[in-house]
Parts: sequence; C-alpha cells; structure tokens
Amino acid sequence: MNKKKLQTGLIIVAIIFPLIFIGPSIFLMGNMNGESEILEEKNLKFLISGLVIMLSAICGLFIGLKKILNAIFEKESNE
Repeated sequence: MNKKKLQTGLIIVAIIFPLIFIGPSIFLMGNMNGESEILEEKNLKFLISGLVIMLSAICGLFIGLKKILNAIFEKESNE
C-alpha cells in the first residue's frame, strides 16, 4: 500500500466533503423565492454558483476516491 497516495486521496476527500452540503444549500437559495422569477439576476447567481460547487464536489470526490483505490490496490514493485 502506498501511504503517500492514500494520504493525498484522504486529504482531497476531506477538503471536498463540505462542498457536498454547501452546493445544494446555495442552489436551493436561488429556488426558494416563490414570489420572484427564477431567472432574476440574484437567483441566477445562486443557481449557477450552487451548480458549479456541486459539480466540483463530484469531480473532486471521484479524483480523491481514485487516488485512494489506487493506493490500496497498487501492486508493489521490487524496486
């Protein structure tokens, strides 16, 4: 097991983990105003920023999990 890769993957997942909760809450802030239009400038900023945060969280989690799995299942070389 490569401990350096495992540590890097865990750090990435730990940094990205709060974005899993922040992204949807910001996205919903843009949808909560029932009396105003969805495409209003303020709501659109919340919708786009929430969507970007959620997509970056998904990508970051895949990268972190890939590093963790590579560290665990890596074949050890004799070098």
